[in-house]
Amino acid sequence: EGGQQQQQQCNTNHPKEYYTYLASRTNLDFIPGSATLTKYNCRDAATINDGDMQPDPRAMSVEDVKPYSNLCGLVAVGREWNTVEGITKIEEAMRRAAGKNLPSFD
Repeated sequence: EGGQQQQQQCNTNHPKEYYTYLASRTNLDFIPGSATLTKYNCRDAATINDGDMQPDPRAMSVEDVKPYSNLCGLVAVGREWNTVEGITKIEEAMRRAAGKNLPSFD
């Protein structure tokens, strides 16, 4: 109670936005090559065989992923961090981390 949830933007230069899913047959957040295919986000999980796949297979087509898979990351904060100062610290830390190692949305 008292927390909030925000979707992370695949492009970290976008302003933050609160997130709502829209009804769709395809994933509206999809950006080719930005997400690694996993058994959790792949539209046909039967095609994911960890022993046979290349390391870190990227989703290149919106048809590769489930319509409501979270492909851009999600941050949820509890009440103690849900302040202007807390959110600012978290956002600054995420920008510093992204500057050292670009985000991978898997």
